[in-house]
Amino acid sequence: MTRTYQRWTYASYGSADKLVLENCTLPSLKPSEILIKVEFSAVNSADIKMLKGKPWLVRLFNGLTKPSRIKTLGLDFSGRVVDAGGEVKDFAPGDSVYGLRPDTFSTHSQYLIVERESLLQHVPYGVSAEHACAGLFGGLSALYFLKRIGVQNSIKKALVYGADSSVGNAAYQILSDKTNSLLRFHGPIINVDSIKKSGFLDGVGSAQKYDLIFDATGKLNILSAVKALSEHGELITTAVSLKLFFISKVLSLMSNKRLIIGIAQNSQEDLARLSQLLSDGVYIPFIDSTYRYNDYRAAFEKVMRQGKAGAVLIKLG
Repeated sequence: MTRTYQRWTYASYGSADKLVLENCTLPSLKPSEILIKVEFSAVNSADIKMLKGKPWLVRLFNGLTKPSRIKTLGLDFSGRVVDAGGEVKDFAPGDSVYGLRPDTFSTHSQYLIVERESLLQHVPYGVSAEHACAGLFGGLSALYFLKRIGVQNSIKKALVYGADSSVGNAAYQILSDKTNSLLRFHGPIINVDSIKKSGFLDGVGSAQKYDLIFDATGKLNILSAVKALSEHGELITTAVSLKLFFISKVLSLMSNKRLIIGIAQNSQEDLARLSQLLSDGVYIPFIDSTYRYNDYRAAFEKVMRQGKAGAVLIKLG
């Protein structure tokens, strides 16, 4: 029986009015594939960059003049397995699952077909599908960067800038947990709200020194932030540019300080760790708002206004 569904697509870069609802037909399932009915997805900063085609690195990845590789946005999802191919042993129809698609996006769709080796796991016991989805982008991004810290034992004071964002909120909660095996962290966390403390951009750390600064917004003045680091301090930023790459190399040559940059790359191990953090209540994702599928463009406009605090979700199921 032919199954039809809807997904949101875009054919040119720009604002939310470029997003169009499209009717599609599901292809036949291969033996190694899983069919999932999506219940929730989120609108993240990565989706906004892909929609706008900015920075220009996005266009090198997805087409210089118009989207060519990815035409349906969405990185994360939660939902239920509808069907599974004969080679799939770990998932069965009815299973509640959640996962991430960093290479192909496409989760802003009523149905997904994923390979059995994809970043996919069962939703942890006691965690709702909504909160599981809300924790994916921020939680996995925070885990990726925090794993790269090299001086866990010497961290006495940390600062999370942009702790109202999905990534910053996850980093703050993970760092605040004294029993978490990810970091042997001791000392106070200084939580700075990036919306209420916008003036902090130019004067970070004039009176204090931090062993770790996590810039979840990618908007801190890098040179000011470096000055606010202790002798062996580390600065994490979610921003990516050739300039930052150059600064990171110079910094490592001229001091004991370290700048950590890059694009988060996650594994099944990271997703398993996130599941444990969610199940144990160490990390409780904050949800700003949930939009209906038909209000899809409004969800993008909400994120573009940069007035959100937590995850902005879309309810598809």
